Amino acid sequence: MQNFNYRLGSTTNVIGRPPRFYHNSKLVQAGCRFASVYAVRSEDAESISVSSQTASGFRGIVWSSRLWVDFDDQESAEKAIKYLKENGYGFIVYTTGNRGCHIGINRDANPSHTLPAQDKAWVKKHLPGADLSLYWHLHLIRLPGCIHEKTGRPKEVREERAGRAVRLEPYSEDLQHTPTEVSSSTESSEGPPLFTVWKVVSNLQGGASNGKRHDQLLNLSVGLRESKVGFERAVWLVNEVNKSFTEPKSLLEVYNIVKWVYNETN
Repeated sequence: MQNFNYRLGSTTNVIGRPPRFYHNSKLVQAGCRFASVYAVRSEDAESISVSSQTASGFRGIVWSSRLWVDFDDQESAEKAIKYLKENGYGFIVYTTGNRGCHIGINRDANPSHTLPAQDKAWVKKHLPGADLSLYWHLHLIRLPGCIHEKTGRPKEVREERAGRAVRLEPYSEDLQHTPTEVSSSTESSEGPPLFTVWKVVSNLQGGASNGKRHDQLLNLSVGLRESKVGFERAVWLVNEVNKSFTEPKSLLEVYNIVKWVYNETN
C-alpha cells in the first residue's frame, strides 16, 4: 500500500531514539538490514518520529502483504511447510542466513490495529514451533539479501509456491493478553531516576556477544528492580535492549529472565 511505511531497524538501535520509517521501495536504497514486520500509515510514522515515541509503545493501525512466520529450528519449519502445501496456501520461504527460516504466507487482511494479534492466533493454532514474539506492531525482521553477521551467509529465497490466501479469525480481546503487549508506559517507578543507577546505565546499550547476552539482561533486570521499576515495564525495557543484539533472544527467554530476578529478589 502506497501510504504505509516500514520501521527501519539495525543492531545499533538505542532506547529512547525515535525510529525512522521508509516506504518498502526505499528500504534497500536506505541501506536497511532490518525492517518491521508490519508497516504503519505515513501519518502515524510522522507522529511517532515527531513525538519521540519509541516503536514498542505503538499500538495503532498496521498492515503487511503477507503473514510472516519465524522458525528457529528446521524440524518445525519443515512441518509448517508441509501443512501449508497440504492446505493449498501460497507462500515463500527464505533462509535466515543462520538456522531456521522465515516463511511469508499469502494472507487476505485489511489494515488494523488488531492484525498482529490475529496473525499470532492463526500461527499459534496451525504452525507449532514458530516464534510468537514476532507479532507486535513494529517488531523487526532481517531483510532479504542481507548478510548474517555470524555466518556470512545471505537471507535468500529457498522455495516459493502459488496458492490460496489465509483468512484470519475475527479479533477477540483475549488475543491481546500476552507478554508481547507490554509497553513503555506500563506502570511508573517510585525509586531513583533510572539514569542515576549504574546497573541500569551500564547495561542499556546492546551489542553483547552471544555468550554475554544473558548476563547483560540479568544485570539490567536487577538494576531495574532496585530502581523499583514495575515488572511489566522492566520486561519492555529489557526486551528493547535485547532487540539491539545481533542475535536477540526470544521474548519468552527475556520474560523468564526478568521474572526470575523479580521473584528471586523480592
